[in-house]
Amino acid sequence: HPVARKTPKVIEMLRFHALWLSCATTLAQAPPNAPQGFGVETAFTENSQGASVRGFAYADDQGWYVAIGRQLVQRQANRVAIAHELAPGDDIAFCQRGPTGSVWFGSLRERAAFRLEPGTGALTRFVGVNNSFSVAPLPSGAILLSANPLWPQPGAQTGVWLAGPGMAPRELLTLSGPSGPLALDG
Repeated sequence: HPVARKTPKVIEMLRFHALWLSCATTLAQAPPNAPQGFGVETAFTENSQGASVRGFAYADDQGWYVAIGRQLVQRQANRVAIAHELAPGDDIAFCQRGPTGSVWFGSLRERAAFRLEPGTGALTRFVGVNNSFSVAPLPSGAILLSANPLWPQPGAQTGVWLAGPGMAPRELLTLSGPSGPLALDG
């Protein structure tokens, strides 16, 4: 008799990465080419231009959330569904899992940021910062954003901003040069 075994998380993560790499290949309108031992599953297609994958977050038993173009897509087992979609002409700027398991994502153009609770589907919208490129969720329920809200105006500066539900975004640090990723240690 065959023995039922749960697939290790590492294997699941490799399958996910292979899926999204094959998805990116599909979006580029090239034939998918999977490495030996992996299959290809087309999850998304774009006709006019390739969508931009801005980030992804693993949400335990709720699967993966991927920010692709203007959609936050949930991939769970053999199901792919749109969890949230921004207005036409907008894009999701960032997507990341926070320390409490929430998925944080935000609009590139509309000063909107969101916290999604994967277990319940509850979505909280709050004021973000235009041209945000990276997020670092904090245990307090707020987020740090790397953003350049005045770009592409001459002299526009990148900064690190504090934002969250119930608060107005506040610049904590002005930087020079292009926006970069944020990461917290500890």
